[in-house]
Amino acid sequence: MKRLNEKEAYVIKNRIMADAPLTLQEIGDHLKLSRERVRQIEAKHWKVEKRVQCQSQLKCLIGGSEDAYLRIPMQTAAKMFSRFFTK
Repeated sequence: MKRLNEKEAYVIKNRIMADAPLTLQEIGDHLKLSRERVRQIEAKHWKVEKRVQCQSQLKCLIGGSEDAYLRIPMQTAAKMFSRFFTK
C-alpha cells in the first residue's frame, strides 16, 4: 500500500481488506467522491495486483532473477501466461 495515495489507500483498506467492507456509497461520502470513482480506484487496484502476480510467477518460472522477466519479449511472456490476460 506504499504506492497508493491517501484516497486510494482508504478505498482499498475499507473496501477490500476490511472484515466488514464499506459500500461504494459510504466510501464515496467519506472521501467526497462518486461511487463510480471509488469503483474505478478499486478496479485499478485489481489490475495492478494481477500484473504483479503475473510478473512474480514469470520470475519464478525463469529462474528468479530480479530483472529476468524484462529480458523476455512481451509476446513470448503473453503466450506463456495467456490465462492471466484473458477474462
